[in-house]
Amino acid sequence: TVMSEIEEKIIPPSGFQVELFPEVTRVQEDMGKFVTSFQTDTNLKFSSHFQISQNYIKPEKYPAFKSLYKTYEKSRKGYIFLVKEEK
Repeated sequence: TVMSEIEEKIIPPSGFQVELFPEVTRVQEDMGKFVTSFQTDTNLKFSSHFQISQNYIKPEKYPAFKSLYKTYEKSRKGYIFLVKEEK
């Protein structure tokens, strides 16, 4: 099993708040799974968990693995919208 976990904290500039961020993405396949999520209070927390359940991927399974990984990479990219706080 191969696993990768990432957590990042994003602090908006002073006077701004997080308005919109990507939704949670969960995918589970035979060869692996991943979850990416964003959570917010005053800051934004990004977390990502990617796990491959097989140590060896057969050549005929590689296109499915590549598709899983591309979906994972796409879920890690998204737009975060900030709005200026009203005074």
